[in-house]
Amino acid sequence: MRKPRRQLVLAWAVIAAAVLWSVYDWIFVTEGFRYFAEDWARLLVLCGIVLVGTPLLLGYQMLSTERRRQLGLWAIGVLAAAATGLALHCSYSMLRLADFFRETGELWLVLIATLFPAAIAVCLWWVFSRIWYRKPV
Repeated sequence: MRKPRRQLVLAWAVIAAAVLWSVYDWIFVTEGFRYFAEDWARLLVLCGIVLVGTPLLLGYQMLSTERRRQLGLWAIGVLAAAATGLALHCSYSMLRLADFFRETGELWLVLIATLFPAAIAVCLWWVFSRIWYRKPV
């Protein structure tokens, strides 16, 4: 019985250290307060995001499990379709530029620019299929 308690304490210690590091980084390294003090419009945008996002999140949490599944399925489906479109666009663009990259010796850029969006699309379609068949993601 003692081992799971140690794991729990260790997990919370790691989380606390990560939160403290993030706060330190935001305050002292990236000077987060100064970022918002320089332009008040940034603070208004942040407040707008919070004022719109909080009711949306709370409304989503109040939905039934089936409605949340349907909404998640729809949202992931739209993202997967958009990612597929982006992957096709990047592939077409890179095919048009392939001769240029071959001459410059930077053909590996074509591979990265086509495979990265394609990998994102594949992962989103995988998540979509898992939600569709009611399997855990």
